[in-house]
Amino acid sequence: MFKALSLPKGAREELGIAEDGTMPEEEEEESKEANEEEDDVDPAKVAEQARLKAERKMNATLFANGRYHLIPSFWRLLMYMKKQKREFAVVFNTFGSELDNVVYEFNKFCSGEHPCFNGRNGASLVKFDGSKNSKDFRIRDPSQRVTMYRTGDGINETIQING
Repeated sequence: MFKALSLPKGAREELGIAEDGTMPEEEEEESKEANEEEDDVDPAKVAEQARLKAERKMNATLFANGRYHLIPSFWRLLMYMKKQKREFAVVFNTFGSELDNVVYEFNKFCSGEHPCFNGRNGASLVKFDGSKNSKDFRIRDPSQRVTMYRTGDGINETIQING
């Protein structure tokens, strides 16, 4: 089972995952001295660096131990449905707090940035981002999320919150 859930070698190398499945600790890109020497700080550059750092952290969380977060057969099913030109929707139902991780990995897949489907290292490039007259499946708007709460056992004790 672990072998089936393991990322391909090329994807592990791209993410910097060692053979034992560990990722290197986050290194400081700039020292304090380098920051003090700069008089003009470009806000766009700082924002981009923060985005990249957050992305590396999320990748480290998701692909820890060199394994997929969502199972590979899910990705193959989506590719098959697209190839067959079938109309479909994707709904994630979780019972915990992992929805943010699932949405992150799903959006990476849809935009062609998933390490196993980005067109690098022998992987196929897959996009579900609205390009080439296809449907955009990315989850970006909070209104695309629904949370259900149960306050009791009865059906009338269920609350649905959109957004």
